[in-house]
Amino acid sequence: MTFVLLAITVIACGKDNDSNSNSSLPSLPPMTDPNDVCTAMDDLKFMEYCYKHFDVNKDGKVSPSEANAVLEINVQGLGIHSLRGIEYFQNLKILDCSNNQLISLNVGRNTKLELLVCSGNQLTSLNVSRNTALTSLYCMWNELSATALNNLFESLHSNNPPSGKTVHIWGNPGTDTCNRSIATNKGWQVFLQW
Repeated sequence: MTFVLLAITVIACGKDNDSNSNSSLPSLPPMTDPNDVCTAMDDLKFMEYCYKHFDVNKDGKVSPSEANAVLEINVQGLGIHSLRGIEYFQNLKILDCSNNQLISLNVGRNTKLELLVCSGNQLTSLNVSRNTALTSLYCMWNELSATALNNLFESLHSNNPPSGKTVHIWGNPGTDTCNRSIATNKGWQVFLQW
């Protein structure tokens, strides 16, 4: 009996380690229709925007290839609560999701993102560690504490693009007390006001 219990424990531990080693990118939300990335979305306004702008062949679906052709998404001020499904737009370079009602934002699969504007939401954290092409980040007027801003600064890449790198953070609860040197030491210019 002891041998069987020990064997099950070893197998279970090995399985956990394997799943962690394969987690280089965040997982994709499931699609109920593999030919329509919008079926992974949970916000009707975001879904409607995507159908209207990215269903190129007008078949009532946004296929994975249509999603891969998208370079810019501007859903500013549409009253969106969730951008679940944004992960399928993997060639996205510009995302403006400002002035919505987002409480979370996962851009970990949007590795080509150069400009992210997520101001005027209710974000309490933001991680851009996989966004190594990012050069401009606007995250003003959210709910980012000093700790959350420090964590955001830690997640910023230290690449040196020719155009420089800027992060705009004013209007957050932690703006005045965060450690901006975390970002500036990586070559980012931190803006506290216009």
